[in-house]
Amino acid sequence: GDSSSQQLYHPVNSFETIVCTCITSFLLSEITPLSRLLQTSTIDFGVAHQHVLSLLKTFHIRQTNASDYFKNIVFEQAIEVAKELFVQPEVPRSYQRRNG
Repeated sequence: GDSSSQQLYHPVNSFETIVCTCITSFLLSEITPLSRLLQTSTIDFGVAHQHVLSLLKTFHIRQTNASDYFKNIVFEQAIEVAKELFVQPEVPRSYQRRNG
């Protein structure tokens, strides 16, 4: 049978996991600046409010253009990471059914 390291390797080294990691990375890159600002001891609430509004606007745009954003940004990044890890990119069947 597979050793425990091999059992962990297969799910972690899958294209689906790479896609999820890319999505998480993109979300964190949007959220982190606001998070850091909110943790400062000399916070300017007016500036913080503007950052929150900007982040909400960004998320609304991402939601409105979710299919294009996923296909052109997230999926392309995941393909690049997969190539570096020698993982075969594959489109999930559920996505294929919804988007032909």
